[in-house]
Amino acid sequence: MATAARDVRNRGKVAPGDKPMVDALVPAVEALDAAADQGVEAALLHSAAADGAEATRRMTARMGRARNLGERGVGFIDPGALSVAIIFEGLAAKP
Repeated sequence: MATAARDVRNRGKVAPGDKPMVDALVPAVEALDAAADQGVEAALLHSAAADGAEATRRMTARMGRARNLGERGVGFIDPGALSVAIIFEGLAAKP
């Protein structure tokens, strides 16, 4: 997972805080890495991704299409970050 997150960051030339989808992906992957040996539940990963997505609400986008909004984008969750949170929500709901 960490390799995939790194590849997404490198391909998009983005970092956490730029208000891209990696603001949800990176916290989820870090939670996964931190709990890999503890049999962590997928719900924890969804929580980390959802928290990362929610954090984008306070950010001004520096990358991606949202960058064109400038300060007008503050107050809105980044759609890519929300998509990542939804993916992890689906994984958490899977039996």
